[in-house]
Amino acid sequence: MLLIMSGSYVQQELGAEFGSIPPSFLPLANKRLFKHQVSLGHDGHAIYLVLPEDFVFDKHDYEWLLRNKVTMIPVDSNLTLGQAIVTAWNLIGDKDDKGLQLLFGDTLFKKIPAGDDLVAISHSDDNYQWSFFYETELRAVSREDNKNVICGYFSFSKPNFFIRELVTSKFDFTAALKKYHDSYSLASIYVSDWLDFGHINTYYKSKVQYTTQRAFNELCITTKSVIKSSSNESKIEAESKWFETIPGELKIYTPMLLEPFDHIRKSYKLEYLYNTTLNELFVFSRLPNNILTNILISCLDFIDLCKEYHSIDTDKNILQDLFYEKTIERVSKYITDLNIDPNAKWNFNNNISVSINDILYDTNKFIPSELQYKTIMHGDLCFSNIIFNFRTGRIQVFDPRGLNHSGEISIYGDFRYDIAKLSHSILGLYDWIIAGYYIINKKNKTHSIEFKINIDNKLFEIQSTFVSIIKEKYSISEKSLYAMQIHLFLSMLPLHSDDKKRQDALFANAFRLYEIFKEAAV
Repeated sequence: MLLIMSGSYVQQELGAEFGSIPPSFLPLANKRLFKHQVSLGHDGHAIYLVLPEDFVFDKHDYEWLLRNKVTMIPVDSNLTLGQAIVTAWNLIGDKDDKGLQLLFGDTLFKKIPAGDDLVAISHSDDNYQWSFFYETELRAVSREDNKNVICGYFSFSKPNFFIRELVTSKFDFTAALKKYHDSYSLASIYVSDWLDFGHINTYYKSKVQYTTQRAFNELCITTKSVIKSSSNESKIEAESKWFETIPGELKIYTPMLLEPFDHIRKSYKLEYLYNTTLNELFVFSRLPNNILTNILISCLDFIDLCKEYHSIDTDKNILQDLFYEKTIERVSKYITDLNIDPNAKWNFNNNISVSINDILYDTNKFIPSELQYKTIMHGDLCFSNIIFNFRTGRIQVFDPRGLNHSGEISIYGDFRYDIAKLSHSILGLYDWIIAGYYIINKKNKTHSIEFKINIDNKLFEIQSTFVSIIKEKYSISEKSLYAMQIHLFLSMLPLHSDDKKRQDALFANAFRLYEIFKEAAV
């Protein structure tokens, strides 16, 4: 069996950035860490996840664990590691005879080491209280060398003996490990791909290490920089020019541009920043509402500074092109590809019955009107393109559009488009959909949709605060905010044809937003 020990909450330094969650619930690559850990154990062994007994699950996470046959074991979060292991062992009913694989909840590898009676060891350059394994002994010291660090995985062929030694050693994990080693000669196995998420420094180092292990067509990520390239030369050049051209005052909100656009490589280079994107903070953290609201206010501070820089360009009817014209073009492709009648009425959650054309007609009337002047615009200001630095209390942005609505390189546009993109994350819940936090039943023959996004109820308070701030600061009504989002969700449909279920969810979300739009204040 695989026993994942995540029975206490993350340390204070991690809790300050992610809230009070167990280590296995930390975000990694737009998933919770436990999803990566569980994938290591599907070799016929039962999987158990030890969690604090007072931890409240998100519905999506709970159902995912059940579907993947993971048994959750609640323990007192104040127990020591040894006490938690013994408690969990006693709560497990039928135990298989395949031994015990023990994985710490803040630990991940590409692959679990094979074999019985093993201790995984690795190296570390961080100054934390590590335990070390040598052929003749185990010991816990602050820092003697950076090798032979016990890194959070153990296998025992005689788990009952190990549990007994934990009890007799008064639940001292290291002492029990020594006694087991004396009797059954634990072998050390060196792992080069240890990812440690137990401390704030190692968390961010492990995230970048995990990212560099994965293949991206357009990103080359190292511990120091990100090189972005693309076969679409104009797109990548426009992004680079945006970083080059924006005023110095705005550059505190961006990573440093290390190398501008290279016409030969069709790429540019930015510094790599060790912070978390807003989509991971909002979807996966348990931060209090006041912290999340402050993050949104930092986003608006960035928009306000962008607004101070005007363009002399006289073309001001930008939103009509960015929303209505683009939406019509994209929706036409979507309905043609899927053979959908735009006039067919869809029944949504048995609450409303409306067609795609009805939605377009009703919402277009509330797209904000002509702008007084163009200002600097990011152009894709959604959560996944924004990180937050908790030390400075400031966001930083990347992946700007850098093109105007005519496809010409420009840093200028309509700031309300940035507000719309920000809204499509906080109100439109785009990032929850991408993370899979939804339930959908879409029937094309009967034109019926059942759809729900699983979110924490506290988010409604943040949404209400956000709508009020936008109304007060920018005179954009709630109805206009939802109208712009609906256009964004409809226009993105052809871009998600690679995942039919996700595409259906984005389609359904336009109807969910329309239902809110109908009741929204003007």
